[in-house]
Amino acid sequence: MAKRILDIVASLLAITLTLPLWLIVAVAIKLDSRGPIFHRAIRTGKGGKPFTLLKFRSMVADGAGCGPGVTQRGD
Repeated sequence: MAKRILDIVASLLAITLTLPLWLIVAVAIKLDSRGPIFHRAIRTGKGGKPFTLLKFRSMVADGAGCGPGVTQRGD
């Protein structure tokens, strides 16, 4: 139980300290390109239970539709 409490306190401290950086990254993404700031993806977690992964978007919005639709062997 003590380890769990330490994990929670450390996580909250890390989130609090890095929050200003997150805000700068979010503003930079929004100023750089159109589209949402975050990318959402469904992943499978422990016991096969699905969860939503939320992360900063690193590609242009609708990037899958950009570029040629051809891939090379072994791609």
